[in-house]
Formats: sequence, C-alpha cells, structure tokens
Amino acid sequence: MNRARYLLLPLCFVAVCLGAFSQVPGGTRFEVVSVKPTSTEFNPNGSRASFHCRGVDSNGPETIPAAPPLGRCAIRNMDFLAILRAAYSLPNDDYLKNQSKGDLGWLGQRYDIDAKADDPSTTTMAQLLDMSRTMLVDQFKLQFHRETKEVPGYVLTVSGSAPKLRDTKEEVDSGINNTRNEKGRVITAHNALMSWFTGNLSGIAAGPVVDRTELTGHYSFTLTWGGPDGPAIFSALPEQLGLKLTSQKVPMEILVIDSVQKPQLN
Repeated sequence: MNRARYLLLPLCFVAVCLGAFSQVPGGTRFEVVSVKPTSTEFNPNGSRASFHCRGVDSNGPETIPAAPPLGRCAIRNMDFLAILRAAYSLPNDDYLKNQSKGDLGWLGQRYDIDAKADDPSTTTMAQLLDMSRTMLVDQFKLQFHRETKEVPGYVLTVSGSAPKLRDTKEEVDSGINNTRNEKGRVITAHNALMSWFTGNLSGIAAGPVVDRTELTGHYSFTLTWGGPDGPAIFSALPEQLGLKLTSQKVPMEILVIDSVQKPQLN
C-alpha cells in the first residue's frame, strides 16, 4: 500500500522541519488563495492552530486530520505572526521582531487560509513553502529585513567518540514530534534530519541551538527526559543519543518586520 505523502507543520515543530528561514520569497505564487477569519472563537484547549502543506515530495504519516489535497496548503486558526513563524520556520518569538507602525490591533485576528498551486501534481514542498512566503507579501503586504546578532545559546556536538545514532538512509515517512506524558517529555524522530532536532532543542533549551554534530543523514530515535524521575535534557542527550549541548555565544538571525497590513478577506 502506498502511503499518503505530505507535511504537517503543527506549531510545536514548525521550526525544525524546513530549515527555510534563510530563503527569500522567490516570486512563485499560488493560483488561488482564500483568506477568511477563523469562524470559531479561539480555544487553547480546543481547536488547534495548524499549518498543513502537501507536496509531491513531502512525507508524513498515513493519516493526519484535515490534511489538504495534493498541491495545497491549509492554515487554520492562526494569526499573522503565527503564520509568519510557520512559513519561515522560526523556532520561537525570539527570532522575530515587529517594528511596523500604524494600527496593529488586527494582528490578534485569527485566519483560515486555503491556497492551491497551479499544477498540484508537480508542485514540491519547497515550492509550496515559497508560495506561502509570497502569499504573505501579496495578502498582508509584508516587508521585512534580517539582522544577525550574537546571543547566549548552545552548540550540539557528539559526546565521546561516536553518537548512539544510526543513519537509516531513508527519507520516507520522515518527521519529528515533541510531546509530553505522565512520565515527562518525549521527542520521537523518524528518518529525521539533525536540523529538525536542533530546532526542537532551541525551544526546549530556551535559546538558539547550532548543529555541529556533522551528522548529515536521517535518524530515527526516541529521547525522554523530565518528569518526576527522569533525567534533565542535558543529561539525557549524552546518555541516550551520544550527543551533548554546550553553552556558548552563537549567531542568531532575526526576521524584522518593517511593515504589514490587514489582508482583504475573500
């Protein structure tokens, strides 16, 4: 049986799946874009904000609720800044600075956005994400620039002579998820890149994490920490994965919003 192939970008790991922050909108556009206010009142314990895209080369689990058809992106219950973070894979708000002027009260409005590529049968995930960034320029009149600064953070390196990880050499059904249960926190990776993992760690360690492991393959693993009896993340990494976090100054690129406008609903 062929598995459905697409990419889900829930807010918990938007940053790590793409590594796309350094890219600039290339001008490719969706054929059709619909922007509407979210129809239901936001409930943090109910309807979850989500950013779903599905390209011909994306991989994911066989079933995800509300997954869009091929060659489309479906954004649900997200305000502009959340959409921006998702489209540019920003790990958290520390990577975003808003210096736009004027009436910005609408920034709290949540939107449902449906967008379709011109030829869904040939549109890749990279193209869909590029179109999503262009959509922010077209629909929200986004203008921005980037700044880089040195900040306290961490580098991820191999602990000891070798990591406790094996390159699966597989890209199918790739993904990474960060969850919590009664025993603590769990990161589950399947055929994942190290860049995805460091994106998760950036949120957990409360600072940017730079990958210096030199691990360039795809990896499947489970990392557990926290909870009443579990180890701290800094102890769990070397014990379970043969990796370690070291505190030091690291470069962090920030997306700075120069101007943005409320979209025209359609």
